[in-house]
Amino acid sequence: MCTEAKFEEWAVIDLFGHRRLAGRVSEAAILGGQLLRLDIPLEDGKFLTQFLGPGSIYSMTVVSETAARQVASCNKPEPVHQWEFPQLAEAHSPDGLEKTWPPSEDDDSEDIPG
Repeated sequence: MCTEAKFEEWAVIDLFGHRRLAGRVSEAAILGGQLLRLDIPLEDGKFLTQFLGPGSIYSMTVVSETAARQVASCNKPEPVHQWEFPQLAEAHSPDGLEKTWPPSEDDDSEDIPG
């Protein structure tokens, strides 16, 4: 009886869209599909996990843990950016006082386009 070993390696991954990520790579089956799980080491000792579709990968190079950690420290992914959520930026008034979001029903301010 032959059992396949699961792939688990440290690697540098180049993605279409000119992104480079690095970390511990393993296989993941999610929602019936095969994805690549990438655990990216952070400076605080924790990991940020991202799941990648095989079609988004341009190349993957297996490297040492030290090399992967070095590349990861120079290519820090950010899960979200403030510009992706304009309501967060607009929730702060110029005078430094925070507004509530969403606005109450009796608020006369204009709706923020979605």
